[in-house]
Amino acid sequence: MEAGMKRSDGLRKNAENCTEMAQIAETEPKKKRFERMADAWNNLADNQEWLDGDSQGPPPERRAP
Repeated sequence: MEAGMKRSDGLRKNAENCTEMAQIAETEPKKKRFERMADAWNNLADNQEWLDGDSQGPPPERRAP
C-alpha cells in the first residue's frame, strides 16, 4: 500500500480492477464472477471506512450479490 493511502482506498482499487476485468471478460460466468468480487471488495471498503471512523452512522449494510 502506498504511503498515506487509507486501507479503504486500496480495497476500492481492488474493486475497480475487478470491474475492469468484468468488462473484458470473455464469458458470462467470468463476468459475473468479477462483478461479485467487485461487490465484495466494495463491501470490505465500506466496513473498513466505518471501522476507521471515516463513515458516519451505523455500520454499512451488506449489499446482496
